[in-house]
Amino acid sequence: MSRALDLTGQTFHRLTVIERAGSAPNNGGARWRCLCECGNETYARAGDLRMGAHRSCGCLREQKLAEARTYTRVRRSSGESARAEMRRNLTQAGVHPDALAWARRAW
Repeated sequence: MSRALDLTGQTFHRLTVIERAGSAPNNGGARWRCLCECGNETYARAGDLRMGAHRSCGCLREQKLAEARTYTRVRRSSGESARAEMRRNLTQAGVHPDALAWARRAW
């Protein structure tokens, strides 16, 4: 049987290893208690930490999802941008009233 490496104090992505937490129930591999950068604690297998399969307590996934939602909300098609620009131009002083009425009916 091979001896487990001591990972105490090492950092893997957002996780810092605190101490060994026994053996994993499914294969008997070493489990480690880790502290995430966000302050939460989680448990991970040594192999998952070293290979990068376990990078955070779950906060990284939530952050990436939030960024993706923000990106798609901000992004506009070229047609939407053109319509928004036309609305800005039509609401400025000096626009012919008929043009403004037409624009309101069109949208």
